[in-house]
Amino acid sequence: MKLVFTLIGVTSTKIVIEDSPPHVPDEALTQILILYLGSTAPGQSTGGGLVLAICSAIVKAHRGNIWAAASKHGGLAIHIQLPLNMEQTA
Repeated sequence: MKLVFTLIGVTSTKIVIEDSPPHVPDEALTQILILYLGSTAPGQSTGGGLVLAICSAIVKAHRGNIWAAASKHGGLAIHIQLPLNMEQTA
C-alpha cells in the first residue's frame, strides 16, 4: 500500500491511497463509493462497500471530492481532494 499527500496550490490538498492487486474491474470503479447492502444466502456475509461509502460521505461533508481509479501498482487507488480552508468554499 502506498499513501501520497500532495498540496495543490494554496487552496487544496490531494491524498492518494494505492493498493496492490487484485484490481477492481473498470466498470466497478464508478460504483465502488456508493453504499451497497446486498442480500445474502444463509451462512454468507453481506456485501461490502460500507467503509468506502462512509469515506465518501465524510469527504463530501468537508466539501471535498473522492474518486476511485486503477492503481499503477495493479490494484485500487482512492483519490481524495480536500480544500485547505473550509471558509473559502462556503
